[in-house]
Formats: sequence, C-alpha cells, structure tokens
Amino acid sequence: MSAMNKLAPFLWFDDNAEEAAEFYLSVFPHARRLDELRSKGVGPWPVGKIATITIELEGQEMVFLNGAPRISSTPPSRFSSAATPRKRSTATGAS
Repeated sequence: MSAMNKLAPFLWFDDNAEEAAEFYLSVFPHARRLDELRSKGVGPWPVGKIATITIELEGQEMVFLNGAPRISSTPPSRFSSAATPRKRSTATGAS
C-alpha cells in the first residue's frame, strides 16, 4: 500500500466478492488484481472458493470479503479526502 493510502476499504459480500471485484476490474481502466486468498476447506467456504480478494482502483487498495449471509454487514461507508497536510512551524526563540 502506498504511503498516501494508509486505509484500505474492506467490503463485505454474501458470496459474490470475486464477481464484484471482476466487475470493478472491468470498469476501471487502471485497476488491477493484487492478491487473493482461496479457502482450503476450513471455515465457511468450500475448497477453492475466494475468501478475500484485494484489488487496486486508481491507486486505492480495496479488500473484498466473501462473508456469510447469516451475519449482517455494516451499512455502506464512503471515504473521501482532498486535504493537504499542514506544515508545522517551528519557532526558535532568541534569548
């Protein structure tokens, strides 16, 4: 993750995280797949099913999770920041 992107949105899907990621990868011309974690048969996923998939959209890393429909997810969230860091002034006092 680049120095500018210290937060990665973590999006919860019932069972279609891979399809959602493929959709975003097809829509954004500079998007790319970064990583995926496939199940080894432990937990709620069958062997080979995507558990998480990480993609990058216009420089922003995003993680998609195949959650479970029986567990409710949090409401949608949006992140936006156009702030420029402020310069700290250091005062040196003369004595």
